Amino acid sequence: MIFCYNCMTQLPNQNINKCPHCGKPIKSHPTATYILLPGTTLQGKFIVGELLGSGGFANTYIGLNQMLACRVAIMEFFTRRMSVRGGDRK
Repeated sequence: MIFCYNCMTQLPNQNINKCPHCGKPIKSHPTATYILLPGTTLQGKFIVGELLGSGGFANTYIGLNQMLACRVAIMEFFTRRMSVRGGDRK
């Protein structure tokens, strides 16, 4: 399945550059190494989307709960002063 990681809408095909639902570009190239990559699956149930915000102790992402087929907010406890992410960004 292909998703727009900005609005977490399932897309009909892979050959589009802009989401027909939200109008944002499909391809994402996050450069910050402290965030999870869009498309990362957590616990086999949640798909991580784009970063919504980052603060002193957490990163917040839009996500999709695949079991319930609904959008969710995913908050990741990640204090940058005390945490590091490996090269695979997991």
